[in-house]
Amino acid sequence: MTNRILDVVVLNHRLDPVETELRVHVKLENLTPATEIRGKLSGPRCPYATTIEIVYPLREVGRAGHIELRVVIPEPSWWDPQSPFLYEGAIELLQDGVSCERCAIRHGMRRLQLTAQGLRLNGKPYLLRCKFVQPTFPALNLKRLRDEGLNTLVTTVDDSGLALWDSADRIGFFVLGMTDEVGRFLEFRNNLANYPSNFGWIFNRADFLAGLSDDDTRAMFYGVNTSARSSPPNADFLVCLDSELAWLEDVALPKLIVAKQMPEGMAKRSDVIGLIDPG
Repeated sequence: MTNRILDVVVLNHRLDPVETELRVHVKLENLTPATEIRGKLSGPRCPYATTIEIVYPLREVGRAGHIELRVVIPEPSWWDPQSPFLYEGAIELLQDGVSCERCAIRHGMRRLQLTAQGLRLNGKPYLLRCKFVQPTFPALNLKRLRDEGLNTLVTTVDDSGLALWDSADRIGFFVLGMTDEVGRFLEFRNNLANYPSNFGWIFNRADFLAGLSDDDTRAMFYGVNTSARSSPPNADFLVCLDSELAWLEDVALPKLIVAKQMPEGMAKRSDVIGLIDPG
């Protein structure tokens, strides 16, 4: 009997600086008593730090339409754009004792929160400094943007897929995606959960109100381009010009400002989570 892996998602089951537990969910073409998944993660790895890598085996903990694996990592190194620590490895699918397929996995542990006090990353205040780039922006040039103090990329999505998210994971950036083709977003939405660099998605208001907010299991923040003095239902933040802030005072959502430079006093406002350089 042959078999194959349809999807793999690595999720934070319990985030704790002392001991973090991850769960790996593996969806398969066939699931029988003779189906087995073996795997491991090793790390941490970071291009800006010398680390001692440790191997952590994956253990099966459940079968409910898919196989669920567990791994516990003591004293983990968490991911952020300044120190993008990653844990990498592979899983192997065996059916009736025969190896059918191998799949690489990777995970970065981090906690993002949009609160009344602003944006927090791993428990600390954080300010997004964004730049518009093309989806095929060369990975080598990302290091130059880091040197300029940028920590977030804003990009559209085309046939190149999620290659920019992959580079951002390793080099250290958040990524905000945009598209005028809603189907393109829906195509990639589930895969985005595997990227620690994935911050969220920016929509036009009409697209957002058309039903994109119905996904309650999203692993990202949804932003909406401002075009009315009201909060779209279930949106997480607004994207606006600094000149629009005056009439958005009563909109109780965090704001991501489009401007060359942060207006005086804006960085101290708890409702301002960052700045997008229009380029």
